[in-house]
Amino acid sequence: MRRPPGLAAGFVQVLRTADFLRLWIGQVVSMLGDRLDQMGIVALYVAVGYRSVTGVLAVLAIAPQLAVSMIAGHVIDRYDRRWVLIASDALRATLVLMLPLAFRVYGTSGVYAVVLAVGTATAFFTPAKSSIIPRLVTTEALPAANGLSVISNILATLIGSFIGVHLAHDLGVDHGKPPTPFFMIDAATYVVSAFLVWRIVADLRPGGGQEQAPRRRLASLRRFLASNPEIYGMLGAAVLFWAAAAVVYSAINSFAYVRFHRGITGIGNMQASLGVGMLLGAFLAGRDHRRSFAAAVWPLMLGTSIALWTLDYAARWGLALISVVAVGVFAAWLIILVDTELQRATPDALRGRIFGLKQQLTAVAFIIPGIAFHYDSGIDHDLPRLLLVSLSVLALAALVFMVRAAWQALEQARRADWGAPWLNRLDGLNRILCKRLHGLEVEGLALPPSGGLLLAANHISGLDPMILIASVNRPLRFLIAEDEFERWWLKWLFRAMGCIPVRTGHSQHVFTAAKRALEAGEVVALFPEGGIHRPGQFGHLKRGVALMAEQTGAPVFAAHITGVRGAGLKIPAVFLPDRVRVRGFPGLPYRDQGITPFLDEIARRLDGHVP
Repeated sequence: MRRPPGLAAGFVQVLRTADFLRLWIGQVVSMLGDRLDQMGIVALYVAVGYRSVTGVLAVLAIAPQLAVSMIAGHVIDRYDRRWVLIASDALRATLVLMLPLAFRVYGTSGVYAVVLAVGTATAFFTPAKSSIIPRLVTTEALPAANGLSVISNILATLIGSFIGVHLAHDLGVDHGKPPTPFFMIDAATYVVSAFLVWRIVADLRPGGGQEQAPRRRLASLRRFLASNPEIYGMLGAAVLFWAAAAVVYSAINSFAYVRFHRGITGIGNMQASLGVGMLLGAFLAGRDHRRSFAAAVWPLMLGTSIALWTLDYAARWGLALISVVAVGVFAAWLIILVDTELQRATPDALRGRIFGLKQQLTAVAFIIPGIAFHYDSGIDHDLPRLLLVSLSVLALAALVFMVRAAWQALEQARRADWGAPWLNRLDGLNRILCKRLHGLEVEGLALPPSGGLLLAANHISGLDPMILIASVNRPLRFLIAEDEFERWWLKWLFRAMGCIPVRTGHSQHVFTAAKRALEAGEVVALFPEGGIHRPGQFGHLKRGVALMAEQTGAPVFAAHITGVRGAGLKIPAVFLPDRVRVRGFPGLPYRDQGITPFLDEIARRLDGHVP
């Protein structure tokens, strides 16, 4: 299998894609415009002596996502996404040019209205951008592309805020000079973004331009969600993360100011640490993980939970900053993972609505706690407990995803269909155990995919049945001694596997049950030695295997087992690491050559004497 490119190589490969480079630069410029908006509004308020409303503006910018995200998804999935992006940028450019007039004529209400309108346009831009990235890069490059998207978001936020403050000050906006030049520069960023999107060559129409009736499109989304429950897991992970993020964002500000008495500088250092962590996380997440979503997400959730626990109980400023950096690393990685897996799992014609739904759910998860904290006068006192609740929920979610990942790993590892999901998972677990702990290697044991047959093997330990099960791709019905079958703690499993108990003096019953299984096309497995014999102490074969082959016509496939460290032992052999080898032989039919010669030939194979 081709190895995925390294971290830096992955980013370079994506940036060499001309269309993605245009989209990415447009995104960076557009996000710079978003930050310029906020800094320009702050400068307007400072000029007239108003209180800063940065927090309110942030809520107003996100609030439209609650109302229009699903509408935006429908639009994105119905019309050319290129023009959705261009229209969003054009509308934002027009709106920011109106900001000075709106503030002069309508005051705060006018500004709030414009910010809501800009947020509405952004609610169309963001899911449209996420929907077209898979059209511009390969599937393997999606993590790097999404990583660059997150990196640009963080850098645009930091750089845009810095540029916006100084540009507004240099143009005198905060001292009452005409703000129009500043907002013209702001509007120009959206124009540049629209131009770059217009220059994209790829076809960005939903589904490659194949139109569908609106009613059928709605039904297809419902069917898609119903048939792909893993999408709910991805959306649920995003919601849990953003709900916890609302608590974390309030906590880092509160801890810096209240617990560590660092003032406004401490808040800035906390947020800068979060940004540094997110940059590092976005860089690390840029490599294709090639694992299932559940297997990839639970370590991130658990890591976030541990980092939050450390932050919650940190008594030193340095440890708190390190914890915040770790939170940022896991947060960015999780954001990129969710977007990447949603892009991979969702058909192109449905991506707009899926990302619109994600945007709406995450906005609810982030805004509602934020608003509640804003009006809670005792929030600084309650935040440590709320942070503990958040990290506990994330840890519980990590456990759920870990179990899900384990189920998926077992299902992928299994090779035989035992007729019940739990037995199939046990089959997968057994194969993983035999491969990882016992280093199982199989040579020449190829059973036909159907038809009744007998599988005979030498018997050197209690591990042998597990080794045989892991060596073939069909369920096995073992002949097993009655005293072993009746063990209370294993009897339920032997029954479920269809094992046939061998009772002394009831050979006819055993033959009848085995014959029925063979006639039904099943594989009957047995150890003809009748008990465990150490290597070099090969036992005399029982006649039953030859009689069953004679009476049913089923061929006998022989397997020679070696390398078991716990040879001669039963239960301990299962847990001792070793390197087991199984050598298989072609099926041996009974051809009236006589019971004894037939048994002799099987014995030579089981003892490994056949070249």
